[in-house]
Amino acid sequence: MSRIEVVRHVAADPAGVALLLSGPAGRDLWPDEEAHFGPPMRSGVGFAVDLTVDEAGRHARGRVDITAAAAGPGATDLRLVLSSNTGLSRLSLDARRFLSRLADAAQARSSAA
Repeated sequence: MSRIEVVRHVAADPAGVALLLSGPAGRDLWPDEEAHFGPPMRSGVGFAVDLTVDEAGRHARGRVDITAAAAGPGATDLRLVLSSNTGLSRLSLDARRFLSRLADAAQARSSAA
């Protein structure tokens, strides 16, 4: 089983990031391929969102963990973990792009509020 993990720090509130993923924005932020996001769930002091991705006939499952960052209020740590029985080279790039797009969207939304 192949596994990738991508971590990103965001200047936005964890609840705002979770709300962003609760609508169609999650699918829209995933590059190129089809992604399905489950509803955000409380997980400890943050949120978790389950994710499945189909890429060129390959299937991957994972989770986006959204937690308050130690840096203080209004900061979030994002952690995306994907696992698949096939290679993850393309998915690794897509995961990084997704977290960058999510971070940009969350920060823009947070700044607008």
